[in-house]
This record gives sequence, structure tokens and C-alpha cells, in this order.
Amino acid sequence: MTKIIALLICLQFTPLVIQSQTDSLSLKSDQDMLSLSILEREDLDKLFRKNLDAGIALGKLFPDSGLVHVEKALELSQLSNNAAQRIEALILKSQFEFWLLGYEESHETILTADSLLEEYPNEKLLLPLTYRLAESLEFNNEHDLGMNYYRKCYEIANLQGNSLMLNKIDLKLGNIERVTQNFYEADKYYRKALSHLDMKSKDHRYSYFETLISIFGNKLKLGKHSVDELNSDYDKLSEILSSINADSQLTRLYNPCYDLMVEYALKIGDTKKLKTLQGPSFIEMMHQTSNLNILQGRLFIYGMLAFENEEFQKAEMMGRESWKIAQQFDNIDMKVKALELKTKIHINKLEYEKALISERLKNELAWDLVNINRINHMDILKEEFETKEKQLRIQHLTKRNMILLIMSLFLIVLVFISSILFYRSREQYKIISNQNTKLAELNSYKDLIFAIIGHDLRKPAISFGGMAKKLNYLIQEKEYDTLNQFGQQIEENAIGLNKITDNLLNWALLQRQSMPYNPQLVELSSVIDDAISIFKIPINEKQIQILNKVRTGSMVYADRNALNTIFLNLLDNGIKYTEKKGQIKIEAQQIKNFSMVNVSDNGIGMDPMQVEKMFELKNIPRTEGTIGEKGTGLGLHLVKKLVELNQGSIKAMSTINVGTTFEISLPSRKRT
Repeated sequence: MTKIIALLICLQFTPLVIQSQTDSLSLKSDQDMLSLSILEREDLDKLFRKNLDAGIALGKLFPDSGLVHVEKALELSQLSNNAAQRIEALILKSQFEFWLLGYEESHETILTADSLLEEYPNEKLLLPLTYRLAESLEFNNEHDLGMNYYRKCYEIANLQGNSLMLNKIDLKLGNIERVTQNFYEADKYYRKALSHLDMKSKDHRYSYFETLISIFGNKLKLGKHSVDELNSDYDKLSEILSSINADSQLTRLYNPCYDLMVEYALKIGDTKKLKTLQGPSFIEMMHQTSNLNILQGRLFIYGMLAFENEEFQKAEMMGRESWKIAQQFDNIDMKVKALELKTKIHINKLEYEKALISERLKNELAWDLVNINRINHMDILKEEFETKEKQLRIQHLTKRNMILLIMSLFLIVLVFISSILFYRSREQYKIISNQNTKLAELNSYKDLIFAIIGHDLRKPAISFGGMAKKLNYLIQEKEYDTLNQFGQQIEENAIGLNKITDNLLNWALLQRQSMPYNPQLVELSSVIDDAISIFKIPINEKQIQILNKVRTGSMVYADRNALNTIFLNLLDNGIKYTEKKGQIKIEAQQIKNFSMVNVSDNGIGMDPMQVEKMFELKNIPRTEGTIGEKGTGLGLHLVKKLVELNQGSIKAMSTINVGTTFEISLPSRKRT
């Protein structure tokens, strides 16, 4: 106590000394601002720092005195034309205005500082300014925006390794979660805030106690506690309050800690504890804070305390003021608290009709606030009565009724077990049925693959037999025309063999789910040109006109090898079923984030039944090509699977003797 008195005496004279020095410099600056010497500027800087430090020292105990020094420091920064000093003073001024004057003045000041920082960037001041902006937004209930600013602060503080600031930010994030009724998330932030602190460090002492108070306050909101736990927490808060009283640096924590002790005592309903607690008057509260949000909460707590201690007049006055503030803010949570106190006061004054109105309104507002089923006092009494009545009925049940009850329970259990067994047997049947279907499908696939290997793959392979003898004979006989035809046949058989083996390999990889998939941006027109070049011989043989109308530069996001296989099979299908001198056309257009590719021909077409089953891999009859070409059905099945692998879709439209169109949709960019 002696130290505090000595500090106050010293600080009383400090402003006078600083004031006199500042006035002399201000006078000189007014006469000749431009002629300030380096020495005089140094004096201004020293005076600025003295005033700012005095403001910080005083502000913790007496914000109004601290504000006087900070405003003087602000004048000195303007006199020396030092932007960094001015921003620093504005940040601190905003803090004191927040404590003393409320949101509007404080927010206007911090916005001025923010504008200055944009004009004169300063990395050291970015963190404190962003933090004050976040505090201001939080106070104005702009919670989402406030949390974004706090997270920006966290990134900066983390890079700087500033553990105290990390603690403060996590505390603030926890407070926002608590205000928005997310108590479990708030608890995570508070405990994370505690992890930043070194309990042995004197510099961390204030933050340590502040964090503990927040954890205890949120624990009360969580509601999962016994009376013994509440009593234990109350004793811990008493110890914290004793530590606060013994250290003048912790004075600002006195009210939050004492308020929480009152809340705990009210929750426990311990008359002895409540009698030992004394609340401030309304006038004292008004002097302690200008923050109406905090003031309303304290009015509720101490109004309830006054009511429990039978200070009914004081309780009524605090309830009335609490309701006024709640209506001014139009805050549902505030209104619920104020109405709870009003209900108690009306009941005490035997004003039951008013009490009922207040209770109903409170319950309606509480429902809107937390979206849970709250029942008014009369409903609770009715429910308790009905519960007791049921208990009495159960106690007076006869032996016969008990036997019936046991039998009923037995039947219910029996039905339940039977249902489980039935359900399990049905699920088992479904599994077996699915396995049988898959087995039949695999057998069908096996038969088809053997047919392809035994016929379609064997035929081009046989054509290579005796190739060397035939070539030597034709060369010796100089039958060059026949040799040229034989070469074209060899190339056609090689292309067919390569296509079938590629399709078989890709199909096998898809079945094993080991198909390589490396999506990238692919130029579509070049892939189509590559596919067309492979079919030059059959194209020339049937004199088919192939039009690649895909614009150069059109991109799709897909696996390049899969794209090659898709267009090789589609072109092969089109060439096979297009008459001589027919036409195949490939077009593409961009629709939102997809490329829509159409491969159309004017061939023999298909009926609706064939269109419906064309992508299925079943051993069904296949239509021969226009010059007797054979088909396996594997190619189009593979096309569908590869399109789907690349996050696309395919559909076919066909009319007999008109032609067939395949419409493929593929992503044109990487999906996020």
C-alpha cells in the first residue's frame, strides 16, 4: 500500500514537469517550426517517450490519468512530425478511450491510426494496431471479422515468438466463442492460451491469472460440474483474489475475479458465501466501466446477489437498469438475464401476473438464443408433479402388473432379437446374392476375353505367319503392286492387333484398379490429330472424310494416355460403321468448367436397344462394319470407364441410316 501511495505522489508531480517542458517547446515551435534543431527534436522525442511511458504506467490503475499523458504524447508527435510516434500514441489512446468512453470514439481513433500506417508502413506497429482493430470489432459484435483480425495477429506474433501476445489472442478468440455460445471451442482456446505461459515468470503473472479466470468462467457456462467441483473452484478463485490484492499490478483483474466468485456463489446457492460477498452500487459500477455490455452483465450478477441478500430495493434498481441497457443493445442474451432478475423481483412483490409475463418472454427469448426446449416455471412444476405421480404409481403396482410388465419386456426383447436375426439373415442373403451376380459377371467377362483372344487377337497374329517367305517371294518375282497391298494388309493387321492388346491391357488394369492416372492440361486438338494419323490406311481405303474442328488451344484436364485410348476407340468405331465416302466430324465447345466434345458420323446408326447396351461388356451379338469389320464390344466399354476415371461423362445418340454422335464432357481445368 505504501508503494502505491508513493507512486501516486510521484505521478502527481510528473505531469506538471512534463507539461512545463512541453509548453516551452510548443511555444518555440509555434514561432519557428522549421528551425527546430536536432537537439530540440531529441528533446521532443524524450518528452514523447516520458509521456507515453507515464500513460502506460498510470493507465493500468487510472485510465483517465493515463489518457491525459497519451494525449500529450500525441501532441508532441504532431509537433515533431513523427508518424511512427503518432501511430503508437493513437493505438494507446484508442485503448484508454475504449475503457473510458466506449466503442465509437475508440474505433474512430484506431481507424485514424490504421490510415496513417497505410501511408507510413511500420512492421513493429502492425501487430499492436491489428490487435486493437480486432478488439474494436469484437466489442461491436462483428465476431467473424474480429476473429479474422485476431488470426492475422496470431500469425505475426507466432513469427515473432511473442508468447504473451499469443496468450492474449487465444484469450480473445476464446471470449468470442463463449459470447457466441460455443463453450467447448472456447475451452480449447483458453487452455491453449495457458500453454503459452511460463508460470514461474513474473512477466507472465498477470496473463496467467487472467487466463485462469477465463477458464473458470467458461467452465461455469459448460454446465458439467458437481456441487463439490463448484466449491473447489470457488476456493481457487478466492486464492487468486488474494494474490490480486497483494499485487498492485494485478488490480484490473479484481473485478472479473470477484464477479466470477459471485456467479459461483449464486450457482451453488450457498447462503453463507453470499452473505460474505458485497456488491458495488450502481454509481460505483458506472465509474468502473463505460462499456455497457460489461456493465449490463455486472448489473445482473450483483442484482441477483442483492436479491439473495434481501436487498430488494437495490436488486430492483439494478434489474431496471439492466433491462434498459438490454433493450438499448437489442441483445437477446442480455434480455434473458435482465428478465430473470425482473421475474424474481415481481414474485417477491407478489406481482404474479407481471412475473408470469416476464417468465414467458424470457423463455421465448431463450429458445431463440440457444434453440433448446426451455420450459417456464409453471411447466417445470407440472412436470415434477407428473414425475412424482408416476413414481407413486410404479411403487404401488401389484404382483400381477409386475409379472405382466416382465412378460412384456421379455416379448419385446424376443421380438428385438428376432428382428436382429432376420435383419442379419437378410443382409447375408444380399451379400451372397451380390457375390453370385459378380461371379456370373466375371464368368461372362472371362468368356468374352477368351473369345477375343481366341478369335479377334488370333486372326491378325496368324496373318504374320510365313511373312518372311511371302515377302522374299514377292520381291524375287518383282510383284511390287502385290507387295504394296501385302504391306498395307500387314499394317492394318498390326494396328488392329495393337488396338486389341491395348484395350485388353487397359481393361485389365481398370479391373485391378491399378490404371495409371496422371491428369494434366492437355491440348485436345493434337491428341485427336495423333489418333487420326493412326487410321490413315482404313480412312483412305473407305475414302472417309474426317473433320477435326476442335479449335487449336482447347484444353482439357485429363490423363493423356487415357485420352489417346478414348479417341482411338471412338474413331475406330466411327470408321468401322461409316460407309465409303462418309464423314466423321469432331467438334468441341467450352461450357463453364467443362469441354463438351462431339464425335459424330453419318454411318449406319443403331436402334435404341443397341444404344442402351452399347457400353456394357456382355457376350452379346455385335454388328459387323460396313465392309465386314469385326467388333469386340470392349472398346466402347473401355471408353466409358476411362471417361469416368477422368471425372467426365459420355452419352450416345444414334438413328438408323442417319448416324451416331458421342457426346463427351471432360473438365477443362483442375477441380479445387
